[in-house]
Amino acid sequence: DRFIGFRPVAEVPTEAMQATVDYPECKLEIAKSLGACKVGQAVLCEYRSDTANTYGSFNFNPDKSKEKISDPASTTPNGLFYFVCVGKAFSGAKKFIADRNIQTGISWEVLNTAGFCVTSGRDMSEETGIKGSLMRLIHSDVTNYDMDLSSSEWDQVLMQSTIGGTDISSEKINNWNMFKSFSWMLDTPHEDGFVPLAHTMSDRVIRGMEKNDYSQTPKLFINSSTVNPILGFRPVLEVPIRTQSVSN
Repeated sequence: DRFIGFRPVAEVPTEAMQATVDYPECKLEIAKSLGACKVGQAVLCEYRSDTANTYGSFNFNPDKSKEKISDPASTTPNGLFYFVCVGKAFSGAKKFIADRNIQTGISWEVLNTAGFCVTSGRDMSEETGIKGSLMRLIHSDVTNYDMDLSSSEWDQVLMQSTIGGTDISSEKINNWNMFKSFSWMLDTPHEDGFVPLAHTMSDRVIRGMEKNDYSQTPKLFINSSTVNPILGFRPVLEVPIRTQSVSN
């Protein structure tokens, strides 16, 4: 009879209903400390934030038994990630970039209040134990019209197939885990000639979910107060090479 049909019932074990969480591993050589880390190596770090849209805390002497921060990251992360040494900053300090977003659902405004949205960065001497350490967001230098790739850390580091000018493949850190979420950039969009994309004074640059092809790299801006579960915080750490203990 055409009015009689088949409507199945499925029974699924409770454990199979849990969301699968991806904890990207790092296949780089792991250095014992920030001071000993070389380009193409990484150090393990711990980050925790107990409240969404709130900056948390870093621990450079991490509990190695904790799980890695997921990709995309949680809005309230409590886990491990890797700072990858990519070379030197203009100051001559060692430069490290997080291998993933470490927190999502956090606005640029909150990160700005915490001191991460200026070139000088937030003083992280106490956290790292090394005087002069600072942390900030990534430079992108994306305008409404063109892209200054020469000064863009996102393009010159994260969008490359190798790490920091070495022959070490970025695949060893899952190509920086940039394809499942966007990251806040340090930069404010500015007009340069013809402006094909409208933006407001409150907009900030975001990058992510990109292909390694400059012609396909999106130029995206979003309001600095935006809180979104696929938009997050990926820090850059600069550590002076001539390391000194903060206790000296």
